[in-house]
This record gives sequence, C-alpha cells and structure tokens, in this order.
Amino acid sequence: MPRRDPLVVLARLRRFERDQARQVVAGAEAGCAAAAELQARAEAALDREAAALPADYAAWLPAAQAAKAHAARGVQTAEAKAEAARAELATAGAAAEAR
Repeated sequence: MPRRDPLVVLARLRRFERDQARQVVAGAEAGCAAAAELQARAEAALDREAAALPADYAAWLPAAQAAKAHAARGVQTAEAKAEAARAELATAGAAAEAR
C-alpha cells in the first residue's frame, strides 16, 4: 500500500475546512438577509398601522415596538454570526494557502 504524503493530506484537509467555512458564511449571510427583511416588515407594519387606524394605534404600539426591537436584536445576532463566520473563513483560507 503506497504511503500518502502527509503534507498533501494536510493541504486537502485545509481546503475542505475552507470550503466548509465558506458554506457557513453563506448561511450566516442568508440569516442576515432574513433578519433584515423581518426588521423591515416590522417597521413597515408600524407605519401602516399608524396611517390606517390612529385610534387603535396607541393600543397596538407597545406590541409593535417589541416586535421591532426583537427584529433589531435578530439582525444584530445574525450580523455577529456572519462576522464570526467570515473570520473563521479567513483563518481557514489562510491555513489552506499556507503549506
């Protein structure tokens, strides 16, 4: 059985890790887009309700503001995850290029 060059195996492993990190980044960026869309819908709902039924708006406002704040926190969390994934991709990319 022929022996494999450990450096070739290591390079292949690091390329695999880089490819995995790219997939994580893509998923994290999709999460950012979804969170931003949710935030935009929450803000649009506030505007729509304010224009439609001003009398009922005061009763609905606290719930809408809570939904908007929740969406904003979701965006922050998604952005933090995406940034961490990008950092991991940079590390994996650098490791894949180093031989």
